[in-house]
Amino acid sequence: LILHIIDEACVRLDTYAPFPGKSKLEKCTLYCLSIIEKALATQALFFDAHFAANCSILMSGTNKLLLGVNPRSGKPDNMLNITKFVTYNTWLPHQALLAVKILTFIARQPSVSSLLLGEFTRTTKIANEIRHGFVECLESETNNGDNSSPEFRDSVQLTLKDAIINLLEECLPHSAPNIAHYLFGFDISKDIRATRLQQPGVLDFPSNCIKSLVTILDEALENRKSGYEMSSGYLRLIQNAYQLLHSLCFNSKTSDVVLRFLRSCNDFFCRHITAMPFRNVENGYALNQMTGLLKSVAIELKITASNCQVTQFTNMSKLLLGVVQDSYQEGKAINDMGHYNSMLNNSTQFDCNSTLFAATNGNRNEQNAGLLICKLLERVDFEITFVDQPKWDFFDNSRIAQLLQSCEVSTGTGPKLINIKKLHEILRDELSTVPTTIASGQRQLILQEIESMMKYALSVNEQRNLSAATSNFLEAWGMVIETLFIVAPAFILSYDVQRGLILEILQVLLSKIVPLQIMSELSNLASASVLQLLVILRHCYNQLNSGTDFANSSEPIGGISLSLLGANHLMGQFAQTSYSAKTNSLSLKYILKNIVEWILISGVSSQKLKVNLYAALLNFMQIIKLKQKKSDADVCVENYVSRLDKSVTKPTAYSDSDDNVNDSKMAAEVFASVGDKIIDILCHDCTTGHDVCKMLALSCIDILLEMDMMVNYIQFISRRGYLAHLVDGLMKTDNQLCRILETMPDNMKALYVYESKMAILGRIASTHIGAELLLEHKTLNVLSSMKVYDMHPDFQVNQYQIDNSSSFIPPVEIRYQQILLSALNICDVVLSTLGPENQSAITQVIHFLYSHGDMIEIVLRTGTPFLNVCLLQELSAITGLIARTANQEMLLVQSNSPHQELGAYLYRLQKLMMSLFPRFILSEASFKEINKADNTIYQPTDTDRSQNIKYFLQIASNLALYARNAIANHSADHRTTGILFSPSVNEGMQRNETHSGALEILPSIGIVVSQLKASVDYFNRVKQSYDGLVQQRNSLPTLCLDSKNQSQYDRFTEMLSNKRIELNLCIFLTEHCLYLLWTHLDFYMLRAISVSSIQLNSIGRKSIISPVDAGWKITSDDIAVLKKSLIQVFNETFCQRLVAMEQNETVSCKGFVDALLRRIKRLITFVPV
Repeated sequence: LILHIIDEACVRLDTYAPFPGKSKLEKCTLYCLSIIEKALATQALFFDAHFAANCSILMSGTNKLLLGVNPRSGKPDNMLNITKFVTYNTWLPHQALLAVKILTFIARQPSVSSLLLGEFTRTTKIANEIRHGFVECLESETNNGDNSSPEFRDSVQLTLKDAIINLLEECLPHSAPNIAHYLFGFDISKDIRATRLQQPGVLDFPSNCIKSLVTILDEALENRKSGYEMSSGYLRLIQNAYQLLHSLCFNSKTSDVVLRFLRSCNDFFCRHITAMPFRNVENGYALNQMTGLLKSVAIELKITASNCQVTQFTNMSKLLLGVVQDSYQEGKAINDMGHYNSMLNNSTQFDCNSTLFAATNGNRNEQNAGLLICKLLERVDFEITFVDQPKWDFFDNSRIAQLLQSCEVSTGTGPKLINIKKLHEILRDELSTVPTTIASGQRQLILQEIESMMKYALSVNEQRNLSAATSNFLEAWGMVIETLFIVAPAFILSYDVQRGLILEILQVLLSKIVPLQIMSELSNLASASVLQLLVILRHCYNQLNSGTDFANSSEPIGGISLSLLGANHLMGQFAQTSYSAKTNSLSLKYILKNIVEWILISGVSSQKLKVNLYAALLNFMQIIKLKQKKSDADVCVENYVSRLDKSVTKPTAYSDSDDNVNDSKMAAEVFASVGDKIIDILCHDCTTGHDVCKMLALSCIDILLEMDMMVNYIQFISRRGYLAHLVDGLMKTDNQLCRILETMPDNMKALYVYESKMAILGRIASTHIGAELLLEHKTLNVLSSMKVYDMHPDFQVNQYQIDNSSSFIPPVEIRYQQILLSALNICDVVLSTLGPENQSAITQVIHFLYSHGDMIEIVLRTGTPFLNVCLLQELSAITGLIARTANQEMLLVQSNSPHQELGAYLYRLQKLMMSLFPRFILSEASFKEINKADNTIYQPTDTDRSQNIKYFLQIASNLALYARNAIANHSADHRTTGILFSPSVNEGMQRNETHSGALEILPSIGIVVSQLKASVDYFNRVKQSYDGLVQQRNSLPTLCLDSKNQSQYDRFTEMLSNKRIELNLCIFLTEHCLYLLWTHLDFYMLRAISVSSIQLNSIGRKSIISPVDAGWKITSDDIAVLKKSLIQVFNETFCQRLVAMEQNETVSCKGFVDALLRRIKRLITFVPV
């Protein structure tokens, strides 16, 4: 009957003519629609009760009845008839409102949107009528001035508009095409992305809801400029309209079409940005409105930058980064901008007549003008206090808190609010149970407390709404700032300009947030914005240090030639002065001070806040390091005299180096000003915090310890027991690390925390007192006890193939090396810090090697130059550690110790190291094999080949260093008392008979000679290549150093750095080979023959390193053959090449090669045999 009445009403009302009983029919339809709306709203509760009662009666929902076939028409047009009431909105607004609500209920059902869309677009006439009806509803006039009555302010027109916007918001995410697309005017007959929205009437384009949405927002903009007071209902409508606008911009199918249309609406975004900040920002509605607008602006910035729409992006960035006047004069536009001045009088002029910025100095009037994006923050109050719960006499306070929590309801994307109606009903029922015999005075007091509870609930709702609005606004503000600086092309915002603006914004943000005890959610959002801005600032400094900026670029960007745009017109003149440099330093100090203060006052707040703050601190310190790195690079190009006397260099008005040093001192002063508080908080979090927070805290401690003036922190860490906790924690993670080496580990957290701990221990070990503390806390003993280092992957099974898959978890081989190399690095740093004379350090490192002897022997036995990069790096680290721990005194001590196993192990290590010596000769054949693409073990890339050569040279150098340390002593003449190589010029191994009759396989001195010749040849080849690269790189600055040439310049620089390392390693290897050759020749020619007749028994075991050296049989014929061979090797040409190696390079001990060469030539020339 109800549907029949609605159908009949549509037939009669479509005539738009008077008929008898029209008013009564209209009233009847109002009741019918009210019944349907109420049924839809309550049917969910009814069905829940029906199912709970276990009733067997089958029932159908109202939504299914409405979607059924209409008996009168034979079509499922019931919803079409109901929706038609929207077209009668001019005289039936209440019916139109109910129709929209019913349509919203039905559209929520799955797979219904397409059915409704088919009914609405059955004919062109019906489609246009219904769309026009919605447009009329949205564009109906509402008076929101001060003279309107409250009844009219919250009239049905506002509610109807709000309901339509809610309908569009809910239907928009449905699969395309849907009702929202149809009402917005998209062409649903094809892909909606291909739609070209036009103004109504242009090319016969019909009216649509998106034009109505723009009209609503523009009217609100005019009302703000007029200064009218707007009702809460109207403010809520504008809030939902901005939210719908953001949904349209965010939706991937509608974004491009809608943004293109908004640009044609008289620069929609620019006009609305101009009106910010909105009035009454203490109101949640105003904050939510700005939130929707800012999120839409962030999307527009990203799209325009990606599409190289330079003008649109520049106009928006001018408004956001321009100056706003703190007044609301009618007709005042941001285009009448003056100057943007920083807080520290380092100003950046923003001239609207140009396309971008230029720098200048000016006077700041903080009360009248400010950076627009900063002004938005300044107008918002982040100090939101919680509502204190009053105490009631007649109600239990704890039970009231539970009651309020039970009355909370979800509001979709908003916060949970207390249902005031439900709370009132419960309290009313509670009051009805009070005995009637109670005194009337007490009953009145109970009513007063109930009223107090209701007011408290309202206050809580207001506070939650304001908190949610503030959080959403801060999130949107951060999105705009981050998007603006991330996507801004360098020719619009140069890195220098970005640096100044970011410094200004950071100061405003930190000054607004840090002094206040703001909510946890706001702190998380603000800290995330600080972190992102510091990441961008670090990128700016990095680009400025590398010389990459718009001023150096002339290539087309996005298909637009910069010469056509005019670089000077875009960039202006950004003058660098000594004052601006000082200002930047002060700004950095202010930022660091506030970050440190924020960490101190954060207390036991959320881990997310700690993570953001620690990451922000790390990025800030990286900026300081970048500036210091640039300063160090500048110093390296100076000559030695200029470093001693700066007066010989040309004086400059401002020294970047001095500024960089001051920045480092500034950072140290800030940390020193807070005493031990900061390190105490960091240490506490690195021991008890979340894993991510723990890693970041460890990294922060690492970067603090890296500062020269912060060495006293190491004593604090040790004194408070944090160092002992870190060392003990390594043993506790042993089992977790073992599980990391499984094929598919559960997670990787233990590995990352372990690497962070080892990094901080390595930093501690880099200082003398820190290395001693690590030995005192038995750190190397703990590493010796860990089982994970013995779980070396099988070479035969895995062969260490490089995993090129996109899996997040690296191969087990890479995971193992991450674990092992961290431990080897600790041992290496301890040895480097304490030196080879520290017997305690050497003993503990040898104990570490002995404890994991099986793993060490596996690596040494399988060592070959043709392994992949990872295995070569592993072999290089192990051989380097063994070489540095080898010295004659320690070997004698170990040989006399009661632990014979250790002595035997050291003997096996010596044999393994000597067996590697002939494998790593720098022969041309070996390098050709390394460079082969079809290597049988693995296929190296170009980067791998470069790394292979570096590790190849390192291993060869380590082997030579081991041999040098093994035979060297510290007597006055430094003459060796033991030898490792037999007096044979044959390359490879030689069998020698000992005095006990046993045969011993020994390397020959010919291996050393071959290595010496190969290293000299390779040095000359690399030197030629190095000189050629220098010439190619020097030719680049004569050209225009655009981004392509800059990348080429960086590539040449990296190649030169690698070649320089190779040259230094070649010199190191050559010097050690010469030393080995001289010591052995000295022994053979001056001492070996004289004791040969008595089988070297008088030398004694204690004075010879190798236990088989005493039994070698050396004859005069062997020495003669050796002399003859060496005379041929050390000819005039070869000697000149040796001396030239030292002359061409700046080595610390020039003349060493020449001295050894003279001694060798004297031995092979003048010593008789």
